[in-house]
Amino acid sequence: MLKNFQKLSIKELKLWWEITTLQNYLKVSRVPRGLRIKKFPAFEIQDKSLMDDWYGVLTDCSLKLMKILINKYQQEQERLGQEITQIETTMNVYKGNSEFDKFIKRMKTDIDTLENKIMEMKQRKFLRDKSDYDQNRVFSWGMKLNPQRGRWERMKPTLKTERYRGQGNKMNADTSGAGSEASSPSVSFLVTSGSDLDVSQEEEDDESTNLTKRKRTENGKGAREEETIHVKRPTGAKKGKGKMVARKR
Repeated sequence: MLKNFQKLSIKELKLWWEITTLQNYLKVSRVPRGLRIKKFPAFEIQDKSLMDDWYGVLTDCSLKLMKILINKYQQEQERLGQEITQIETTMNVYKGNSEFDKFIKRMKTDIDTLENKIMEMKQRKFLRDKSDYDQNRVFSWGMKLNPQRGRWERMKPTLKTERYRGQGNKMNADTSGAGSEASSPSVSFLVTSGSDLDVSQEEEDDESTNLTKRKRTENGKGAREEETIHVKRPTGAKKGKGKMVARKR
């Protein structure tokens, strides 16, 4: 039962971050690399106006797919929440047992460590995708222009072992350095420029009303003159509802 509780809790954690991340991408009308539709005309690409319209349609399709994924994930999240609640109710009789308390404490530490890693990965990918938009390579990343055909062609994929060689030690150092903050990581995982949050307060409230928050304290890191979206998850079994906060530091 305890192992199942741990497994479901980890699954719920990952699912929560998937939902939250997609919601924030939608908030700034940005599509992550993995959900971009890379389809190009079979003729020479010379008409910029045509390609702008083409890319606009592809982006709209991706944004709609993201909404479908969010709905699916939220249904799964609700189901997981019910299972976790049932297990927690059953486990109440074991509270006070030394072995039980030790397992729960260790599990919480492991989950907090995992959440730190997830946050670091999500932030890295978010800033990577932001760079794609800033450099106008949303649909051309991983592609090269064939001057003879006048069209984009896929580049040979780079092996991940080569691409991330040397990053392993850095990530391990980051993780070990955050050990003292494992139970209270930074809640700011999406850092954007002011233009990225150019949405009305009413739209922002509507989109984020159902977002749950983890009650965490900010550690004061990354205080820069930028807009920061604060994302928090609930700490206990009971998940409260709240709004995503976007404010200037």
